[in-house]
Amino acid sequence: MLGRNREVYYAGEMILMDTRPRIFLHIKSAIMKMILIVLIIYLFIPIINETIRLQAYFSSTIQLPLVEGMTIALLLFLVILLLWTLWDFISWKNTSYILTNQRVIIQRGLISKKRYYIHYDKIEDIAVYQSFFERLLSSGDIVLFSGHENTRMIIRNVPNPNQMEQEINMLMEGDLSFLRDSMVESTDNHEWEYEEPKIKQKLPERSKKPEKPIMERHAEKFKR
Repeated sequence: MLGRNREVYYAGEMILMDTRPRIFLHIKSAIMKMILIVLIIYLFIPIINETIRLQAYFSSTIQLPLVEGMTIALLLFLVILLLWTLWDFISWKNTSYILTNQRVIIQRGLISKKRYYIHYDKIEDIAVYQSFFERLLSSGDIVLFSGHENTRMIIRNVPNPNQMEQEINMLMEGDLSFLRDSMVESTDNHEWEYEEPKIKQKLPERSKKPEKPIMERHAEKFKR
């Protein structure tokens, strides 16, 4: 069953993986916009010069503010492209794919968070789709099929989709061995600092009175 707009995790729910889409594929439209921005900046002066020539040609018949209009239009177009590109980066930054010990979650949104999730016991089938370009970037789409009203969840541009598919299958079966392996690997790479054990401080011994010589003690004993 798919859910949405859930802002809290379940009791005892643990986040096992938190990743984002592959940036070059998620913001591929932003890359095209950036190329267009560079092209407009490069051709800005030639376009204005051509507009001046056209305005001089038409000035004998009709007065048109072509130069001012073209300048404003180009600048406005640049601002729109820049804001649109910035929004694509913000959208990527605020898109998360989360695996917990109970469900798969897609989270999007900057101001208003939207969450789409599916529990492992509701997943009936998994499909991975990769184009040639996606294989080069080690990315792809994962589709999770649920039996509830034939719903499906699409996780787009996932880094290492085959690995995520394997981990989802293991979580569906309740196998957390991959998590233990990753914990062991991170432990092996950790530089432990050895701390010398602290020696317990001995308590001060009780002060003892100096013993008397044997002959003196023997004489005192017979005086009694």
